[in-house]
Amino acid sequence: ATARFEEAIRACKKAISLAPKEAEYYRQIGYYFCQDMEPDRGKAALRQALKLNTSQEFRRETTVKLPDIALMLYVQSSMRRADRELALSLQKQAISILEFGHELDPDNADITEKRQLFIESPDGSATVK
Repeated sequence: ATARFEEAIRACKKAISLAPKEAEYYRQIGYYFCQDMEPDRGKAALRQALKLNTSQEFRRETTVKLPDIALMLYVQSSMRRADRELALSLQKQAISILEFGHELDPDNADITEKRQLFIESPDGSATVK
């Protein structure tokens, strides 16, 4: 984890320990994990947030940041082309986050648009149309 995210994740964990039923803390730590290249942990935290707050508004608000996080990971992958394995991993994480966002909110136009831009090629790398 990068130092920037380590501190944010620590703060969220502390907040969760003090208020374990507060959905917003899980949502924030989920975003941080996704941005810190740990999408599985991020998605698990976001799912927990959605269990704690089941409103449709909270669900929609939760998905709003996911396309930007996916795009950030995709941009990072293009900056790391010298390390093909890392670049592919970042691209797959970006696609995974978009798929998760689509699962949560299939009507989110931004997610749908970015899903259409990021196409997984046969070798597992993502390409942009």
